[in-house]
Order: sequence, then structure tokens, then C-alpha cells
Amino acid sequence: PTLLFGTTHLESWCGRDYTGAKEREAQIIEATRFCERQFDTSHGGESPLRLAVILGDLNWDDERKQKPNETPNRNLLSILPSEWKDAGKKFDFTYDAKENPMLGGSLRRRFDRCLFYSPSKATGNNKRWKFESVGLQKIGKEAIPNLVWNKRNMYNGSVKQTQVTPSDHFGIVVSFREE
Repeated sequence: PTLLFGTTHLESWCGRDYTGAKEREAQIIEATRFCERQFDTSHGGESPLRLAVILGDLNWDDERKQKPNETPNRNLLSILPSEWKDAGKKFDFTYDAKENPMLGGSLRRRFDRCLFYSPSKATGNNKRWKFESVGLQKIGKEAIPNLVWNKRNMYNGSVKQTQVTPSDHFGIVVSFREE
């Protein structure tokens, strides 16, 4: 089956005055609509696409109680057509200050997501194509051996030697299977 694969980094949060929530909504809606249009593209009457995947740092924060003065992110799947699914689960934290030695504090969020679209439509031979996510694994959790950096605390100026991981976010690997 043919796969359409896209990565993205949606608008970041830049403080209370600019949360980026509206921009992220517009960006993810535009990306999903692009994918859906590719399924409708005529290739001899039938699109060769069977699965579209959008993944990356979506900066989406819809799984915690928001403070009263914050502009919340709406539930991600609630703004997308019902055929779009999230391959992860609520506690698949990819930004995790408790597990990532590069981060300080206790912030844990699932900013990195994998969304997929696999509409169940009959093809020319009446076969139905439908995929489901069967597993998500976080990668890049181990520190790089013999590599440290001097992390400066921006509030008090102190410096702490810190282990280095491939990123401040963990990567994800998602497995799919045809239903």
C-alpha cells in the first residue's frame, strides 16, 4: 500500500501573551486537509494511497487542566474529521523532565504526536483498506555516552553539568497493521 508521510513542527507556546493555540489549530487543519485531498486525487479512477501519517512536535497540550487565564488547546481530535486517529495514549509523554536528564523540573507533556488517516473505502476490486495503530514506542531516551554540557540556569545563573540525550523531546516509533 502507498503511504503519505509528513512531519511537522507546529507553532510554539511563547508565553501567556502568545500561546500559539489558534495558529496550531489552523496549521493542523491545513495539513490534514492536504492529506485528505491526496486521497481524492484521481489516478485512473482510484487513489493509490491507503494511509496518511502526520507526526512531529505538534506542541498540543489538551490533556491537562488549564489555568483560568490560559487560552486552552481544544481536544485535538475534536477539530478533525472522525477518520483521523491518534496513535498514542494520554501518558505517552515525549517531553518529560522526570525521565530526560537534559531537562529540569517536572513538566511532562505529550507534545509529539502521530496522527493517521485511513479511510475505509472500497477499491476497484472491492477490497477495503483500513489501518490501525498497534504500538507506540519512545526512542532517544538514553544519554549519549561521554557527552555532557554545562547547563546554565537562566533564573539564578548557576551552572550544572548535564548528560545529553539526542533531543529534549523523545522520538516515537509507531507500528501499523491492516485491519
